[in-house]
Amino acid sequence: MSILYFALGMLSMLGLIFVGVIIWGMFKVSKLERKIRNIEEMDRDGFDNVYRSFGEIRNDYRYQFEDVLRRFEIIEGNSRRNTDEVVRMLMEKFDESIRYTDKRIDKSLNNTYTVQTTTLKQIL
Repeated sequence: MSILYFALGMLSMLGLIFVGVIIWGMFKVSKLERKIRNIEEMDRDGFDNVYRSFGEIRNDYRYQFEDVLRRFEIIEGNSRRNTDEVVRMLMEKFDESIRYTDKRIDKSLNNTYTVQTTTLKQIL
């Protein structure tokens, strides 16, 4: 009988060790599953963060590009206004020059005509 009790005691000890190993293995598997879930979440969050960061960078560059375009449009408008003003001033100077030249020619012709009529009167 004592051998039977000894065998049953050994089998129960082996059963307890076996159950303990199974529980320990399940605990390890559970811990590994949690780590895997955490890694997957970090990976998904990381991907979302990277995607969000790229979106923010794209929006920043779009804003900067639109700002540069707006500045170019302002500079172009200013340049066009300045060019129009310079053209207007040149046309005024050109017209003024023509008027002055006409006035001088008219005065010169008038003087020549006056001199000719005076000499003609003196001759007659």
